[in-house]
Amino acid sequence: IVAGRNVFPEDVERAVGELDGVRAGNVIAFGVQSERRGENLVLVAETKSEDSQLVRKVVSERVREVVGMPAKEIVLVAPGTLPKTSSGKLQRSLCRQRYQAGQLALVGVAPDGRTSIVVPARSHAASSGWGGDAAGRDRYPSPWSRR
Repeated sequence: IVAGRNVFPEDVERAVGELDGVRAGNVIAFGVQSERRGENLVLVAETKSEDSQLVRKVVSERVREVVGMPAKEIVLVAPGTLPKTSSGKLQRSLCRQRYQAGQLALVGVAPDGRTSIVVPARSHAASSGWGGDAAGRDRYPSPWSRR
């Protein structure tokens, strides 16, 4: 339940999985508890795209179309990152745990705006930002920030 509305993760995952730049069937949506607003929507998607900024923008627009509100955070990860069962089903709860623990290897764009890179998972001890809030910055620090 996000902002008093039922959001079905499967609907969001299906809609985002159809987009160019996102690996079909490799999208996980889940809610995370917020201090002020209840649950927020987080989306984790695998991508092979060279232009992660464009993929993030397109995904954000699609989430807004499907749900009627933006996702709190869109996390793009390298192919093969999302946890799956031995039969190939996505593991939403394990993905949420890895997200909250900062254990996802992100796909990002260097400051030059052209170079895509994979940013390894970091610990909560880092202090600079990748995400949109203080918690996100602690989980996913920018590899270009000074420590």
